[in-house]
Amino acid sequence: MRNLATAFARAMPIANTGDPVWGTLPLGPAGSLQVSLEVDETGKLVRAVPSESPRAPEHLVRLIDRTLALLRAGRFALTGTEPQAGSETFLLEARIEQVETTAGDDPSMAGPYALGFAAPHKGEPGYATFTLRTGRRVHIAIKLVAK
Repeated sequence: MRNLATAFARAMPIANTGDPVWGTLPLGPAGSLQVSLEVDETGKLVRAVPSESPRAPEHLVRLIDRTLALLRAGRFALTGTEPQAGSETFLLEARIEQVETTAGDDPSMAGPYALGFAAPHKGEPGYATFTLRTGRRVHIAIKLVAK
């Protein structure tokens, strides 16, 4: 079984680098969303519950949906526990920035090869990041919300 927070952070850039919405949003802060991911006693991801906010950014709801599509077949353990049913809540904060690209830049530094992640831990945020071929870098801060 894999750690849920690590798998979530790792899958996010892989699942979302192809979503065209990231090329249409303005630079700067791109919203926030809190989501709880629930697993059953076998470690299967059974549900994602976004925050009750009536103004949840649609692009972040899509980000969650696309990420969970990659995780549906896996089995996960919650942070710091043995396999058991339960949930973990994450606060996601998105930011879009433009990074310099020049004709001499290494093509592996943009597109599907420019992916990065760090898993959040209790008291320590993580992130998911990807850079589009246009030089737009999407950075999602991921914070594990204490119960």
